[in-house]
Amino acid sequence: MFAVLQVHQLEDLFGHSICGPWGCGPPISALIGYHGFWLLLMVLPAWWLKQQLASATLQRLGTSLLLVAMVGIVLLLVIDGWQTWQRTAMRPYLVQRSMFRLATFIDFPLVQLGLIGLWLRNSRQPKQLHIPEEFGEEFGNDDPGRLPAERFPET
Repeated sequence: MFAVLQVHQLEDLFGHSICGPWGCGPPISALIGYHGFWLLLMVLPAWWLKQQLASATLQRLGTSLLLVAMVGIVLLLVIDGWQTWQRTAMRPYLVQRSMFRLATFIDFPLVQLGLIGLWLRNSRQPKQLHIPEEFGEEFGNDDPGRLPAERFPET
């Protein structure tokens, strides 16, 4: 995590910052560092939850996180879009200003929350193959965990 936060020292590698008619934002290396920090901070608990929870629960949790992120992003873009639209000179830059606002909004990790939600929503736990004990005994096999193909090798 410390290494992610040290990305801001690579200013020469990324140039200066994102600028537009509204002014300039923070350096790109600082944005990458903060976004990476949030992602790393959220991946570790999400990975642990992925190991602990059932697939159906993971899907519900992932869908909830994705929904919260989408609502937050839409609210952020609507509010910023409305403020940009009020200034007539800024109207041609509405999309650029909205993307700038989303990239520089590091107070609450909406994009990272959406990515974690997508990951959890699409992750599946492998199903355990259950072979009843009777199946093994029926063929004179004392190991019910073996599959039929292993019991009768091809000749």
